Amino acid sequence: MIDQPGTYDIDEKTYHGDPCPAPSLSSSLIKVLDEFSPYHAWVKHPRLNPEFEPENKRTFDLGSVAHALFLKDDGARIRRMPTTITDAKGKLRDFDDWKLGAAKAMRDEAYDEGYTPVLAREFEQVERMVRAARMQVDQIEKVEGIRLFKDGKPEQALIWIEETPFGPIWCRSRLDWLPTLDGIFADYKTTAATANPERADRRATDMGWDIQAAFYRRGIRKVLGVEMPDIRFFAQENFEPFAACPIGFTHGQLDEVEASVVWPKICLFARCLHQDAWPGYPARTCWVDIPAWKIGQREERQDRENAAGETGRDYFDQLAKWQAPLSQKDQAA
Repeated sequence: MIDQPGTYDIDEKTYHGDPCPAPSLSSSLIKVLDEFSPYHAWVKHPRLNPEFEPENKRTFDLGSVAHALFLKDDGARIRRMPTTITDAKGKLRDFDDWKLGAAKAMRDEAYDEGYTPVLAREFEQVERMVRAARMQVDQIEKVEGIRLFKDGKPEQALIWIEETPFGPIWCRSRLDWLPTLDGIFADYKTTAATANPERADRRATDMGWDIQAAFYRRGIRKVLGVEMPDIRFFAQENFEPFAACPIGFTHGQLDEVEASVVWPKICLFARCLHQDAWPGYPARTCWVDIPAWKIGQREERQDRENAAGETGRDYFDQLAKWQAPLSQKDQAA
């Protein structure tokens, strides 16, 4: 158990289990508080919910394996499967999927021992992805002059205390990269969507990267004394050609997110924790407005239907004939 604020080199399981003296707040919980409710945060907290169980999807996660290899995380528990396996009849087979009973048994054994099992062909794909990431990191340094994931340590936890009007709370974050001196606090993200910078703004905010950066910034200030830390996200696609792009937020943007989201949610968590009350959604009817775009969409549809009706043929009848199978269309002709 950690009992003092500071920087700690702890494994992922220990970190996510919450090693602080009291239930602590993380950026992922702030996202839950922002999008859902305190009750949802209570359910997802390993120290608050007595029935909490960590998620174990038991599926290959290319992103998490790439993350471990790219950051050279020595504590990562990855088990690479062999290229061949012996089936129930004693015949040597290619080990390229999990269909065989022996393959499933090896997979389950790895999960039970706390490892992520990876097929050899999948591991080779991750290695190509990581090589592409490192090449692009070097290219970014040549073009922009910034060093990402260099001169520092991977996977370092920051633990600190926030003083709020409702009492103090412990907070924690796990940095992908803790740089030396005045380096960049880089965070590696993988995506099955796109890392295209023209569309990155929506994905970054949808995934809560702005909240994460603003929360990390508070921790970096309190623990490391860096007043204006430079935080960048390195987003990479998990499909060929494994293109990547560095993404960042201005300090002005993070100031706004910190003031409008992060600090209010820190206070909300503190209030819920000290009062031991975790409310969900309102217990009274919430009257909502129909969005203007939805009203306009319906009006345009009605206009089209009215225009079609003016031709002398029923709009529904026209659509029914148009969408009918070919044989029915011939009969209607």
